[in-house]
Amino acid sequence: MYVKDIVALSFRNFQELNAGFSEGINLIYGENGSGKTNFLEAIHFSLTGKSFRTKNDNNLIMWGKDRILTETNYIKNGQKKFININFSTKTGKEINLNGMKRTKTQQIFYETNLVVFTPASSLIIRGEPFVKRHFLDRLSLKLNKEFALIMSRYNQTLRNRNALLKNYDKLKSSKNLFDILTEELVNLSKIIQKERLNMVSELNLQIAKITGENEQFKNLNDISIRYEPVAISKEKAESLFKEEIKRKITLFGAHIDNVNILDKNFSVRDFSSEGEQKLATILLKLCELNILENKTKNVPILIIDDIASELDSNNTQAVLKYVKDRSQVFITACLNQNITAGKIFKLPVSEGILCSK
Repeated sequence: MYVKDIVALSFRNFQELNAGFSEGINLIYGENGSGKTNFLEAIHFSLTGKSFRTKNDNNLIMWGKDRILTETNYIKNGQKKFININFSTKTGKEINLNGMKRTKTQQIFYETNLVVFTPASSLIIRGEPFVKRHFLDRLSLKLNKEFALIMSRYNQTLRNRNALLKNYDKLKSSKNLFDILTEELVNLSKIIQKERLNMVSELNLQIAKITGENEQFKNLNDISIRYEPVAISKEKAESLFKEEIKRKITLFGAHIDNVNILDKNFSVRDFSSEGEQKLATILLKLCELNILENKTKNVPILIIDDIASELDSNNTQAVLKYVKDRSQVFITACLNQNITAGKIFKLPVSEGILCSK
């Protein structure tokens, strides 16, 4: 898929953002603080109803305004489509997908494909295990709608079980319920762990494919993902019960599984340089792009924010060469950096209206 054009009103520092795009590489450059990331954020919001920077939509509204409007035309599987989003501080969010009104962003989650690489993406490498688990789970959610129901049930079961652990008197009077929740958590954990094992296998296959077939990525051929699921059983849960009562929290389940990104069996987080961590991150993002394309038959849009701070010139060119003529790409940079682009957008812009050259 690719975006043809976008109109966004009162979004961040843009009074009016109006732009048409190339099907290939689109470069947005300008000084720090000129609104480059806001530009990418507007594209992301217009296609997903969400920001990749904040969970609070109110933060996206231009100072002094009370609503955001976005209108986006895109091509998917050769068909012209559109998404219109109206977010107001008073009435909330309204989504119009190809003439059909939607009330939840989840209803357009499966409509569009985007892969986002920002400075925060390196948390997949440097962050805590829950960030790595989220990376695996979100990819599975995109490919398997039933997995979304499993995760929802798991999180609700975990919340209910923790609530009982925090109130021992209530737990004693609700022992049957507690046992049911424990069994449910065991069963759901096994399903989630199986899905994660499958996703790790898919990612490791893609790592081998990308590094084996592309000279520019051959130095990353020892990167791998190791998934370390915790032991799950009714007996294990029973053995932890006294400690759970003491600590008032569930101590088993898929929510405490460990995930490691390795290079020659050494942790990339602990033993690799910052530059190597960034390369490993972009490799995982390219794997994500490949898996989404293979499974959905729909090439994702690639969004790369602040590419100069994340990759040097050679690695930037390597990434662009890999996705060239395959995916629509949006890149921000402080300077042109000799990037060949189908369209170039220079910021800041006069009166908040974006024009391309």
